[in-house]
Amino acid sequence: MSFERTLGILADRLSTRLRPEYGRIWVQGSNKGGGTRLLFTIFTKNEYVMKFLDVKNFRNYRFDVNIDEEDALIERQIESFRTTLEDFINYE
Repeated sequence: MSFERTLGILADRLSTRLRPEYGRIWVQGSNKGGGTRLLFTIFTKNEYVMKFLDVKNFRNYRFDVNIDEEDALIERQIESFRTTLEDFINYE
């Protein structure tokens, strides 16, 4: 359940940064075999683009510790997606 919740948090955070021409982003993933593969599906009004990303050392969001630290870790994770998502997400 924690993996799915982490993907939901990533999707929520990325959604707030979408460039104007994109309406929605889905984040799905597989956390098997010692690695994590993420799938980002980015939607326009008429089409969608899918981007895959293999992530080493993917860390699930933990709700039972310091939330500020967890938020900072999520932001660093999002920053690590820059080369894959920079055409779709506003990075400042």
